[in-house]
Amino acid sequence: MMSRRLTVVTVAAFSLAAGGCGGNSGTISRPIETLIYVLATQGVPFEFATTADPDACGSPGTGIQAPNADHQFGDRVFQAPHLFVLENVRQPVRAVIRNLSDSLPLQVFLVLGQVPQIGETEGTINPGECKTIITNALINRPLTPNPIPPEIRVEVCAPRVGDTLDLTMQCEAATDNWIWGYFLSIGDVKASNISNCQFPQQPPFTLDACQSPSTIFMEAPQDQVDAVMSVNPGQNPGGDQPTAQVRVELFVNGELTAAAAGVEAIVSDDL
Repeated sequence: MMSRRLTVVTVAAFSLAAGGCGGNSGTISRPIETLIYVLATQGVPFEFATTADPDACGSPGTGIQAPNADHQFGDRVFQAPHLFVLENVRQPVRAVIRNLSDSLPLQVFLVLGQVPQIGETEGTINPGECKTIITNALINRPLTPNPIPPEIRVEVCAPRVGDTLDLTMQCEAATDNWIWGYFLSIGDVKASNISNCQFPQQPPFTLDACQSPSTIFMEAPQDQVDAVMSVNPGQNPGGDQPTAQVRVELFVNGELTAAAAGVEAIVSDDL
């Protein structure tokens, strides 16, 4: 595990140096992992805008979009905390998020490679507010998504029912989750992306591993997709807490095609 983590850090640093943030030169940015982490008191609800409302949300965007990505969530309501991971995505990445709480704020962290893109103020979404979170926020240019199908989405969850773990429950139905760290690998016939979703200390939070619940996208897959989630050891201090395991679901163009659960859950499909 340690050798794989060292590899991840090296690859991420090289990608950032080689790809940059994109946009200043007018050239197409190279793909780089992008993390969107929505943090709040556990259980605070939020959703993504489904219709463009520049006046209320600060941009004409909806869902999560990029030059090669267009991910829409319909009427799905998420519960914070929730991690979104985008692999092979080009910049800029834009997310339009609405805080559904009437009393509690959300804090959004947006990280490109391992570099935070927004400050605490830019990432705060007040109760009832809709806000655009975007990388390269100072780059004033149109964003017209042109994704290459199929859309690959992987859900990772650890559904919590009281003090128990229910790995038979579908991730979208889970309103409460155990928050457990895991190591991510997702790829196709051409290449694999491996990550522990780390980003350096950014007050008031540091992410040191991929965490459940999370939603992962891989752009422009070729021929097949394989995803492996390996739960990090040492997360069971004893007592009534169950063994750390996750449920993993693979969606192709919005259709569930594979599901697995355990300390190492593997899903795959031919495209």
